[in-house]
Amino acid sequence: MNRHNLTLNESRIIRILIEDSRKSNEEIAKLTGLSRNTVSSTIHSLLSRNIIKNFTVNIADPQNMTVVIATVPDITKIPENFIIESFDISNGQFLCIMTADVLECEFPYNTIYISHRKTVEDNKLKSIDLYCDYCNNKILGEPFPVEWKNSKYITCCPNCQADMLKLLKRS
Repeated sequence: MNRHNLTLNESRIIRILIEDSRKSNEEIAKLTGLSRNTVSSTIHSLLSRNIIKNFTVNIADPQNMTVVIATVPDITKIPENFIIESFDISNGQFLCIMTADVLECEFPYNTIYISHRKTVEDNKLKSIDLYCDYCNNKILGEPFPVEWKNSKYITCCPNCQADMLKLLKRS
C-alpha cells in the first residue's frame, strides 16, 4: 500500500474526518488549533490531489452484519440489490459481498462463505502519514493511542503517551 506524503496539518485533518466526516471546518479548526480558512484550503488541496475522494456515510447492516461472500462465475445472475460490493478477480470470476437475503435465491457460485461479524482493521490510517500529538514527530511504527474525555490522540512512543496523559490531566 502506498503512503501519501502529508504534512502534519493534513494528517491531523484527515484523522478527524475519518472519525467523523460531518465535522465542520470550524469544529476542525478548534480541534487542531488552525484557522478556519487554513482548514478549508487544506481540505480543498486534499480533494484536488485525490487524497480525499469523497465524504461517505456507512450504514449499519440491520441483520447484525451478516454477509455472504462468494466467488461467482457470472455476476449478472445475482439481483443487483443483494450485492454490497464486487471485485473482478484474476481468474475471470467475481468475488461478491452480498446481503444475507441473497441466500433466498438461487445463483451459481464456486465458493461461498457466511460471515456474522465484520472484523475491520482500520486500514484508512495506514495510507497516511501520522504525527505524534505530543511531540509532532512522524510516527514510523504503530501509534500509541491516548483517549481522554471523548477525544482520541495518537503518540509515537510510550514516553509521549505517558506525557500526553499527564498533560491532559493537568488541563
